[in-house]
Amino acid sequence: MQSVNMNSSFRERGRSFRPLGGFTMIELLAVTAVVGVLMALGVGMTKSTMSAVYKAREVSAARNLIAAFTASAVEGDGRYLPGMDMRVNATTNPVYNLEGKRITNVRAAQRYPFRLAPYLANNFHGTILVNKNVNEILDATGGRFSYDYTVSAFPALGMNIYAVGGVILKNGTTVFEADCITTSARMNASILAFASAGQGKGSRKMHGYSYVTPPTLASDSPVCKPWDSNESWSADADPMSFGFVDFRYNGQAVCAFLDGSVRMCSVEELNDMRLWTPNAADLDERDHQMRR
Repeated sequence: MQSVNMNSSFRERGRSFRPLGGFTMIELLAVTAVVGVLMALGVGMTKSTMSAVYKAREVSAARNLIAAFTASAVEGDGRYLPGMDMRVNATTNPVYNLEGKRITNVRAAQRYPFRLAPYLANNFHGTILVNKNVNEILDATGGRFSYDYTVSAFPALGMNIYAVGGVILKNGTTVFEADCITTSARMNASILAFASAGQGKGSRKMHGYSYVTPPTLASDSPVCKPWDSNESWSADADPMSFGFVDFRYNGQAVCAFLDGSVRMCSVEELNDMRLWTPNAADLDERDHQMRR
């Protein structure tokens, strides 16, 4: 009888044997690598998707904001709502918050948000409060500042207050009056009214600010400084160096114009003063300087 080498037989079988549904080490490594790539792609897609959602919300907010701003001019006999009105005080010109209570903080009452509130149906969500600044404002209040004050200081979209509506001083004069559109009769369709705004960077960044300022101002203007020409925009940049305009959507900001249009603008586009003031547009001066 022919003998059978049992050890040899089992060894031969072992070379080809694999339990049903099992994986070799190489296959497991390959699967792990594929899962890692898919997870990385998923994170990238999630960030991209959220950015698109944030942008869509802010574009919608800009449309609602410019519609309310236009409505305020219609009711005000063509006079645009000032971005800052220093004549306002709690006694002679009361301003109310969204709960119907009189605002006692003078600066909060003087800024544009609460004075525009009646034309927003007294609802700030989706216009003044958009995306990240909602929670940032709640976190910032924390017993240190009043909620109304912080909301007035950090709306998602800042107003071009020196050239649209104006800053009205206590004596009734308008800062940069020669360059400012105060009535709809002087309205220039291409002039910026609101833009994505912000201040600070890193964990201290606020995705909102009450106003935005143009890139160039005359050197004798003490109100605000021009943009920092030595700094290029990046995700880590402080919007303060760019007139508080926050180009948070891949180097673009949501911008609303007096004709009611809303579009995305880059740093290069908003470096053009013809988008900021009617005088620059009329004179065709890209580097026009506003003077007091």
